[in-house]
Amino acid sequence: MHHRLAVNLFALALPLAAQAPPLVAHWRLDETTGTTANDSGPLGRHGQLVNFTGAPWVAGHAGNALSFDGVDDYVAIPTGPGLPVYDGRGTPYSIAFWVKAPAQADRRVYSEQQSAPVGAGPLFTLGSGSGTTVANGKLRVFVRSDAVANVVNVLSTATVFDDAWHHVLYAEHAGRGRLYVDGVLDSVIDYSHWSYGPLSPLRSTFTLDSVTLGAVVRNNAIATPLLGLIDDLRVYRSVLDLADALLLSLHLDPPTVVGSLAAFGYGCGQGPLDLAVTGSAATGGTIHTQLFRGEPGALALLAIGLGPLQPVDLGSSGFPGCMLYQQNVATTVLGVLGPAGSSPPFGFAVPAGTGFYGTSLSFQGIALGAAVEFGPAAVALLGRQ
Repeated sequence: MHHRLAVNLFALALPLAAQAPPLVAHWRLDETTGTTANDSGPLGRHGQLVNFTGAPWVAGHAGNALSFDGVDDYVAIPTGPGLPVYDGRGTPYSIAFWVKAPAQADRRVYSEQQSAPVGAGPLFTLGSGSGTTVANGKLRVFVRSDAVANVVNVLSTATVFDDAWHHVLYAEHAGRGRLYVDGVLDSVIDYSHWSYGPLSPLRSTFTLDSVTLGAVVRNNAIATPLLGLIDDLRVYRSVLDLADALLLSLHLDPPTVVGSLAAFGYGCGQGPLDLAVTGSAATGGTIHTQLFRGEPGALALLAIGLGPLQPVDLGSSGFPGCMLYQQNVATTVLGVLGPAGSSPPFGFAVPAGTGFYGTSLSFQGIALGAAVEFGPAAVALLGRQ
């Protein structure tokens, strides 16, 4: 039996027009003097230049850019809601910038870190590779957790560090990433099922509380400083796509939010309970879900939440190893789990209309049998195809 649910998104007050991608910060780096990198985004996270000397504001790809000396220059960015952007909870994000820098080993353009870790600490960075002459010219995506596990360490296919201007866009939703270089898709990076990825029982937390441009800074120590120029760096709270990458490479703003769909977390119970999610988060589309690996004969429920994930550990409530991924939920009955532990499939009809762009939804399976089982979550950001 195929279920299809029509909902009003819990009486959500809709915006009047289609929403642009949610911009967290935009450092144009077009200044000509001074020690402030102004943020033209909505939160005003103006960066402070640290250790720069001489005339660091130079001609950029468009307007001006900021020149880093590769010794100790960096820009300190104020943190707060939305920054750091990497939260380890499946929230979609994108980071875009122009860079002009020679090949160099393990230097960082954008860095999120713990400001005062004991030991190496967690990191999320975009910068150059290391180890070989070829790798030194590639763009590296690097993620390390609180448990000091290297979650991601992936290089671009294209050369980015060759002392010529290149545009980079990295977009990710719960471990499903895409890297674009100069407006072209460079590589797909899906680490959701990797050893320490978002769907792994070994996944960890990411206590990131500091953002810097041009270097990693921990315990007031500067590491991996960039030699080169950075221009027009942007951070978004949504996934940008190929069309957006091309627009950004032409210095144009992305017009509307892209719909994205992913999964996060790990289930509990004998199976443990799991959740399959397919379909599309585009408005007018359908998100398909189905529970599996549950207790045969158990009653299957689907909890549908509004807003980003807010995981709660249910261990102290008598459900060891279980998580509730969203607290603001409505539930619908899927039916009884079959002999193989699978539920009937369920289709959520995404409302049509651009007014829903930017709405976050979550889906989590629950099975009520001899014990209560909780599955992982599907996370959706509604938008255009």
